[in-house]
Amino acid sequence: FFRTAIGISHMVGKFIDGLIAFYFARKRDDDEKKWTKIGMAAMNDLRNWSTKSLWNFSNKADLLEAEYAFLKGMHEDAVTSYNSSIKNARDHRFIHEEGLAYEKYATYLLRQNKHDEALNHLITAKRCYSWWGSDALVARVDEAIAVLLPLCG
Repeated sequence: FFRTAIGISHMVGKFIDGLIAFYFARKRDDDEKKWTKIGMAAMNDLRNWSTKSLWNFSNKADLLEAEYAFLKGMHEDAVTSYNSSIKNARDHRFIHEEGLAYEKYATYLLRQNKHDEALNHLITAKRCYSWWGSDALVARVDEAIAVLLPLCG
């Protein structure tokens, strides 16, 4: 299943579903439970898949766990999981997913009013995206940096 185009598409889709679900769970109080359930299902699938291929799935499962911890206000778990996702993405040479983990961590830090740390994480995300060759992602992160810069000391 993992080696077919349909299998790969399903797995990537599940990861993206989890990220979207946890985002909406944070933003939409009226249906947080619905979105959390979708995110948790994706998180559990990715964690299960990581037992079969740690190389391909550990950083993705860690990032979903970080986003869940962010949602639930479990700050220590969030920080640990963001850092684990970053490390695993780097170690497994998924530079674009390392950038994504830095970017999501920056969002978490902004919510904690840690503007300087968030800025550093966005700058690192930009470097990852640049090295990966995604001018569109670099431009998007540049816009976020421009908005954040005046808030930093």
